[in-house]
Amino acid sequence: AGIAFDDFPLLCLKATTSKHGDGSARQPDAAESLGFRGMALHSIAGLSEELRVTSSDASSAPLATCAVYSLDGTLKSRTTVARTRGTSVEVSGLFSHLAVRRSHAVSQAKRISQHITVAVQSYALAHPLVRFSLKMAPSATACIATTSASTAAAKDTSNAYIDTLRSTFASLFGPALARNLVEFSTQHAAHPRPPSLAASSQSVNTPSMESVNS
Repeated sequence: AGIAFDDFPLLCLKATTSKHGDGSARQPDAAESLGFRGMALHSIAGLSEELRVTSSDASSAPLATCAVYSLDGTLKSRTTVARTRGTSVEVSGLFSHLAVRRSHAVSQAKRISQHITVAVQSYALAHPLVRFSLKMAPSATACIATTSASTAAAKDTSNAYIDTLRSTFASLFGPALARNLVEFSTQHAAHPRPPSLAASSQSVNTPSMESVNS
């Protein structure tokens, strides 16, 4: 995790970044990070008053680079700050220069919030070893808060991984539903997968969540 110092000037440029390489690495199952790719950061920069990316990789922690980007994705400035390893993306003044888009976003705030919640739930279930937290302004309380386990410990045994996945599901949908999950596994020669959990459609009132981490 983390962005290398030399990569910051390219981070938000149009169609520049990608986390996929050649050959088998282009398969979605081979991706090892939740990093942005392609046009994502460039598009966000073009819609915001200020885009600030703070990141620390293995070679720089506990110090990090805090970079600020302009509307076209070019690097405006960068400073050194303190941060644990990882990356934070902070967007200020979203749609501030696009009055019609901003007005539409405000009028559709509830629907957009629901889409964001479902997206974060999906990421949390797909990556139970990563801790996720989601807060919706103006509330200071997290509407999603999962706990993470030691990656090494959870990968040691399938039981530890399943326990972590079940705990993540419980934090999202409640312990009662988590108790109804059934363990299963699939075999794929090219892309082996860890054991997973599944719930019946009667148990989970979200169609996209019927199969957890399958």
